[in-house]
Amino acid sequence: MRGWATGLVMALTVLGANPLPAESSGPGATLAKLASSVVPLRYTLRPQEAPTGGEGEKVEKVVCGILVSDDGLVVIPGDAFPDPGGDPRLTLEPVAFTVLGSGEAEHPATPVGFDRDLNLGYVRLAAPLPAGLTPVRFETDPQIRIGQEVWIVGLLAERYEYAAAFWPARINAAVEKPRPMFSLSAPVLDLAIGGLVVTPDGRALGLVGEDVLPPPRSPGDLPQNALLVFGSFSQGPRVGYPMLFPAPLFAASMASPPPLESRPSRAWLGITMQALSRRLAAYWKIDGIGGVIVTGVLEGSPAAAAGLQGGDVVLSLSGSPIPAREDSDLPLFRQQVERLAAGEAVPLRVWRAGEIRELTIRPEVAPRTSFLAEEYRDEAFGMTVREITFDYIQAQNLPVDTAGVVISELENAGWAEVAGLAPGDLVLQVDDAPTPDLASFRAALEQAREARRRQVRFFVQRGVETQFVSVRTDW
Repeated sequence: MRGWATGLVMALTVLGANPLPAESSGPGATLAKLASSVVPLRYTLRPQEAPTGGEGEKVEKVVCGILVSDDGLVVIPGDAFPDPGGDPRLTLEPVAFTVLGSGEAEHPATPVGFDRDLNLGYVRLAAPLPAGLTPVRFETDPQIRIGQEVWIVGLLAERYEYAAAFWPARINAAVEKPRPMFSLSAPVLDLAIGGLVVTPDGRALGLVGEDVLPPPRSPGDLPQNALLVFGSFSQGPRVGYPMLFPAPLFAASMASPPPLESRPSRAWLGITMQALSRRLAAYWKIDGIGGVIVTGVLEGSPAAAAGLQGGDVVLSLSGSPIPAREDSDLPLFRQQVERLAAGEAVPLRVWRAGEIRELTIRPEVAPRTSFLAEEYRDEAFGMTVREITFDYIQAQNLPVDTAGVVISELENAGWAEVAGLAPGDLVLQVDDAPTPDLASFRAALEQAREARRRQVRFFVQRGVETQFVSVRTDW
């Protein structure tokens, strides 16, 4: 055991890490007090839209955060806020934030802002603050110079229960573009990114941020600088240089965090499709670099309005050829579509039965899917319903103007389940009240509750059939 511990200490020493100072006064005690503002924060990511048959991949990671205010504001690296856009089934978004306390204590936090330019996120702990945490006070005008000795206050990995750790470093470069920052001489571990940078006497100069590099235009454009290899051991979704961000750089966004981006509006054509393989292209004698075969057109969609038909092959979109030969190429086409402006006239070059046609389509904002649908849960009836969405209408082969709410979940042995209602039922009416949306459904149940009705009738559609289901209540 002693040999293992010695090896650990040696390994951390090589990386520049020192154990938590034990003295009760002096520089060690000063640094130890600063550690009370540095916290491990776990975040959870899920796809914007779940794939068919499941919830999709769940990603949980831990980053280093800094408590910066008495009202619980915590600044963290921006990796918890992935870039929006692209296929919503592949695009992740945060769904939970938790500050990990001592032992197994967990303290929920709420996202309040994200500064994409600085790649910094902000979350807020609920009052009262967990015991033992103290907000840091940054220097308003830190005097930072090349060669200056500093300490990085960060965290060790989960295996070591996210213990506070300190790394000595020096300021070895100052840069002015794209923003005033300072380079650090020490390699930066993952859980030091987001950590504090302080002077030996305990003055907080700023934090370790990542200056995010522009996205590469192609895999060959990835930077080959050694700093990217040794600067961080696992940089996550955004590649960048770990830098000292001086406090004035992020003071404004800390005082008023930039609002979180709303879910981006994605353009939508309303087709199902497959890639034009080389074999099919040769069979149909279609020249070019690829295309998209229209396998289905949704009723009432922009594609239907444009005159697209099943069997058409879309060869170019807005003048750009579509390089789709494999189904794995289709996400690139979806991204092309999603970047289009809703309502704008977009030219399509289409192959149909041996002829080339020029069509014009006006994309619309993609309708909400079941995974993103708003829900309402009624505890008394033991049921959860969601608003109707186009994917449900498509799956059930219903008219595009169908209205109602869909039962998404039933409590085991609850009133609704015992009566015979089932997930997937489309509720059209409750007693004599039509329920075209969540608000009307909720109002109908509240009326039943106020009247203490002993029996409530649900008129539902299940598949192609409609039926009444009487739910007995026990108020």
